[in-house]
This record gives sequence, C-alpha cells and structure tokens, in this order.
Amino acid sequence: MTRPIDAYNFGFDQMMSSLKPHTDIASNDAMFSNLFSSTLNSLISDILNYFQNRVRVKVGKDVKITSVPAAKAQLKKYFDTEIKTLIGDKGYKELKKLDEVRGNFQHGNDRYFIDYRVNSKVLNTVPKMLAYCSKIQKIILELDEKLEQISPSYQMREKTEDGKTTIEMKAIGHSFDFEKIKINKKEEE
Repeated sequence: MTRPIDAYNFGFDQMMSSLKPHTDIASNDAMFSNLFSSTLNSLISDILNYFQNRVRVKVGKDVKITSVPAAKAQLKKYFDTEIKTLIGDKGYKELKKLDEVRGNFQHGNDRYFIDYRVNSKVLNTVPKMLAYCSKIQKIILELDEKLEQISPSYQMREKTEDGKTTIEMKAIGHSFDFEKIKINKKEEE
C-alpha cells in the first residue's frame, strides 16, 4: 500500500494535467462550468481520500471520512491533535470552505447561480483554478509533513549498490492483507 501522501499527489497531478490544456476557456463558455465542477470534485475527493488513508494507516482498520469537519474529528481522535495546530486556522478554513462550496454546488441552488467563488477567491479562469489548487496542495503537504512528525507511518531506507539507488518504504504500524484486501494493524513486537 502506498503512502497516503503519494496517493494524494497522484490524484492531484492527474487533476492538474486535465486542467492545463484548457487555459484558453473563458468563464462564459459552457464547458467552463463543467471544468470548474469536476475540478472541485476531484480536489475535495483527493483530500478526503488522503484523510481516510492517513487515519487507516494509523488505526489499521477501514474508516470513512465524508467531510473536512469529519476529518478534523478523526485527527483529534486518533492523532490527539487539532488540525488547526498543524495547518493553522486559515488552512483549516480554506479546506472546510472548499468542501462546503463543492457540496453546495452539487446539492444546492448554487449549481444554477455560479459565481466561481471559493472562499474569497474568484476562480473564473483556468489559470486562477490552477493557482488555487496549488495553494490547496501546499496546505495538504504541510499537514502531512507535520503528521509524519507526530506519528510516522512509513520508514524509508535508501540503498546504493553498483551506482544504483533504491528506495524502500516499510510500513511502521500496519500491513496490507492482499488475500482479504484489507489493512491490518501490526501487533506490538
């Protein structure tokens, strides 16, 4: 099983790659609304999956996280820390607002009255969306770095033989059962 941050970065890179070819689409183009919506969906989906995977690795069992506030509660429960301590109040509010805007866009009247606003940012061009997504990625990377300091999930070993370097990642607190397709918490040694 890959590190949660690697899975997040893979999804993030895929999303950014799908956005970059469309920098010339204007917000009054019918395609822009779909691009905006799918970008928000992908971004928040990758964030929630990151939180799920991070908690799974810690507790060794399946968990479901469906919102940023739920992720906040899980971090408090299993990591004994406040998300605001890790990424600040501003970082948390940015993630929470993204989650709310995406939800309102999908389930509320916002889908009919689109102003392309997330928090105080108007994302009415693809370059603005790209910049916003990069800002969100920095928040997640900072969060992951600080969570690794609190509770490391993987141990990295680097070996060099015959001029070739290999990197091995070893899970610290869990294993993955390929037959049962489930994560297991490692027993204390």
